Amino acid sequence: MKRWPELPRRAVVAGATLALVTATVGMLAEVRPAQAGDKEDCVAASDAAQNLRGEKKLLAARKQLLQCVREVCPGPVKADCGIWLAEVEKSTPTIVISATDDKGDLSTVQVFVDGQLLADKLEGAAIPIDPGAHAFRYVGPDGKTKEASIVIKEGEKNRRLDVSFATAAVIEKPVLASPRPVPTVTYVLGAVAVVGFADWAFFGLTGKHDVQKLRDTCAPACDKSDENAAKKKLIVADIGLGVGLVSLGLASYFYFSRSSAEAPPAPTTALRIDAIPLAGGGAIGLLGGAF
Repeated sequence: MKRWPELPRRAVVAGATLALVTATVGMLAEVRPAQAGDKEDCVAASDAAQNLRGEKKLLAARKQLLQCVREVCPGPVKADCGIWLAEVEKSTPTIVISATDDKGDLSTVQVFVDGQLLADKLEGAAIPIDPGAHAFRYVGPDGKTKEASIVIKEGEKNRRLDVSFATAAVIEKPVLASPRPVPTVTYVLGAVAVVGFADWAFFGLTGKHDVQKLRDTCAPACDKSDENAAKKKLIVADIGLGVGLVSLGLASYFYFSRSSAEAPPAPTTALRIDAIPLAGGGAIGLLGGAF
């Protein structure tokens, strides 16, 4: 078996001494005593943290508190900062942002809060944020942006904020049928129906009255002219009833059968009403013309 040559004892001792000195210097560097500058920095961080807490700037307060809980800080300062740090972490709200589009979840979305970049992409993790009103702006992978104003409550944890970049569905409005115009002939026929019913009522009542009067006074030897006058009134009443019914029926037909589309101008309606005098007084109106 081959043996390596032995090193000189002086070289071995020198190497071991060098290693020991190096380790000792490193340990002393790690546990160096607190210096005056460290103490002042710790107190300043503690005071700044309290002021920031009062302004509800909890994220900035947490950074200061991490400075005054270091080992180099004085014991009382470090103890107070430790308590305040736990309180700040409990009060600091957190949000969880999710984004979707027509295809599903999105991760390549930038989030800006009050003009400052909060997240360069979405990873589904909770993000700490200061309480209060904030202006959120989301920038999608295609450059589209969404904005929202949101109030974050102190102590609120894992609040979900959902933003959608999906294409808005186009909702077609129902096309309403245009109002159906009422033909002029409908009004004309309606007026004729009113006149016909008025004739029927007037001549029917007066004719019956005359007939009853003749029966009570001179029947059966009444004057023929008086009898004919009474009969003509009853005939006119029947004609008026017939004209009223026919006109009402035609008016109803034209009204309910009118087109919903804009109809072309209707032809001129010529209407003629002739008044024929009757023996014994009165007249009958006859309808004539083209529609």
